[in-house]
Amino acid sequence: MKYKQIPAAIHNFGHSFVSLMNLVDDEYIIDLLPAVLRGIPDETLAIYFPAGTLKPHGDYPRRLLQSVEYWVASFPDHLRSEGVDPGVLTEVCLVLSMSPGLRCEARAVDDRGKSYTVAVVPA
Repeated sequence: MKYKQIPAAIHNFGHSFVSLMNLVDDEYIIDLLPAVLRGIPDETLAIYFPAGTLKPHGDYPRRLLQSVEYWVASFPDHLRSEGVDPGVLTEVCLVLSMSPGLRCEARAVDDRGKSYTVAVVPA
């Protein structure tokens, strides 16, 4: 496993989450996110993987929670397909915000303590 592949792997994972690949019950999650984010005091939501926890805690739409469950289940396989051992990442999160417009950052920390932050352009 090459650590230099981590930024690309988390970028691609984040891009998949905020793309038209993320569809639940005929609704694209990217279309749901702006309203969800505007309902949060600082308009920022962090989704942690592989646990699937959302911060801040709140009452989120069922479709968003279903989507997170799906991406939690596929997270290890996604990393492996990118050449990254899921065991080397001690923390991974997607940070979604509305400033200005929908923004996404993929963040990770590896087992050496090195942090990675990659901007993801929602599509």
